[in-house]
Amino acid sequence: MTLSRVEQAARNNAIWCDTICRAHGAAGEFHADLWFNRNPVPRFYPNVVTLSNQRPAAAQLAHVQELVAAILPDHWAIKDSFAELDLAALAFQLFFEATWIWRAPSAPLPKAHDHGIQWVRLQDEAQLAQWESAWSRNPANNSSTQQPRLFLPALLADPNVAFIAAYQGREMIAGAIANHTDTVVGLSNLFAPAADSESFWAGCAATAQATFPGYPLVGYESGLDLARAEAVGFEKLQTLRVWASRNLGAVQYRKQATEHGTSDQRSLSPGHFAGSHATIWRYERAHATARIGGEFRLCLRARAPGDHFAHQSQSAP
Repeated sequence: MTLSRVEQAARNNAIWCDTICRAHGAAGEFHADLWFNRNPVPRFYPNVVTLSNQRPAAAQLAHVQELVAAILPDHWAIKDSFAELDLAALAFQLFFEATWIWRAPSAPLPKAHDHGIQWVRLQDEAQLAQWESAWSRNPANNSSTQQPRLFLPALLADPNVAFIAAYQGREMIAGAIANHTDTVVGLSNLFAPAADSESFWAGCAATAQATFPGYPLVGYESGLDLARAEAVGFEKLQTLRVWASRNLGAVQYRKQATEHGTSDQRSLSPGHFAGSHATIWRYERAHATARIGGEFRLCLRARAPGDHFAHQSQSAP
């Protein structure tokens, strides 16, 4: 059966979520209409990703009810890839919306400004540690508490996963993750300087396509990063939604167009819950302030010790 473009993107994202979970010893399960994980998952990742909207939602909701009854940790999320589920009755609240994107391999790329930038695929553990350090300096991923490694060295051995980095001299200044599945390549966890971010988007897309030639690129974005993706040839598909367990607490939010400071001018693309922009979303709770990036591919970082949130994105991804 031929999958729609949104189904291909959703499946790619679910496989990436499962890849991360497997690396942490917590593999998920693939069913006809969704991927789900009965275990606590790494921060920024959901426990459910829906894969199809071709059948009634009852089967998907049954799996969700199963997880609700399983007494998972307080903070977990569901990625509704087709924005069709109403999960309010199951004690979830809408966390954010984003848009699936698609870039044909034949679409021309705008010329990326060179500025002495070298794009590479990472090969060793030291590079990966440097990559995660650069990624985590993004305000959307930064936490006041020390966090365990998210991207483990075992991922480097997977031929379908590529950690992409941009070096200026010895400094790593931008990066992304590309994951190949069947007919598409997901692009997520993109971080880059806020200045000239469109050029870095072009560089990431070009490197992903050179690494996995001939495949469309997929992911999801919102806000400024959605506009940047469109500027480098991505098409908008349709809306997705991420729902969060209400155990996150009563969340009040306001959008703040906040430019990151010059020492950390970064833009993270949706794609783990992944992504943030020069615009960040600040969610305030009674006892903690959480920042959410675009994976939002959006990310939740609660400042309360022990808090974590299960991508752009991806945000992937």
